[in-house]
Amino acid sequence: MKNRKINIDLEVQKTMESIDQIQRVEGNPFLYTRLQEKLRQEAEGDVVTIHTRFPVLQVAMVVILLFVNGFALMESGYFDESTETATANIDQFADEYALIASEEEDLEYLSLND
Repeated sequence: MKNRKINIDLEVQKTMESIDQIQRVEGNPFLYTRLQEKLRQEAEGDVVTIHTRFPVLQVAMVVILLFVNGFALMESGYFDESTETATANIDQFADEYALIASEEEDLEYLSLND
């Protein structure tokens, strides 16, 4: 047992001495530059971007799209409907799907479920 402890102590001592002899590893001084260039080339090849130097063009495109959407809404009659026609459309929808029943039918349904 004592012999085993001595062997372990020797191994620990050898390990600690070997740590003292470790030298810093020097890397390739151009590694960082090469990696940056490779990443830049990959980014340029994969992504297609459109850069405009004039933000006025971007604003003009947004205004044009809003105008086209407003025109489409006007042509569809979205702004022409009054509350009467909206109510009529809702009533028509409810009639088609049998959502409106008379009050008598409602009362009969409630009394049957009690």
